Amino acid sequence: LSSSSSFFRPDWYRTGRFGILGFALVAPVVHLWYGALMTRFPGTSITTTLKRTFVDQAVFAPIFLPTFMTNLMLLEGKRTTEEIIPELK
Repeated sequence: LSSSSSFFRPDWYRTGRFGILGFALVAPVVHLWYGALMTRFPGTSITTTLKRTFVDQAVFAPIFLPTFMTNLMLLEGKRTTEEIIPELK
């Protein structure tokens, strides 16, 4: 919210980009990933929950976060690696 305007104006393009990513990328990938985690590490004990959390953060997050950010930048109109890679660092 800028100081020059006290009226909220939604950014529909930004909302659309996140909607597309949520529908086409995040929802299916996360659904499959957590289904696989629950199959591989069934149960609700603290140990099992910590194992799932560790595998999620050590394996999935380092792969998925750059994937998400790259796709977001592509939807924003950035087309070259020179535009995308510096923002991922």
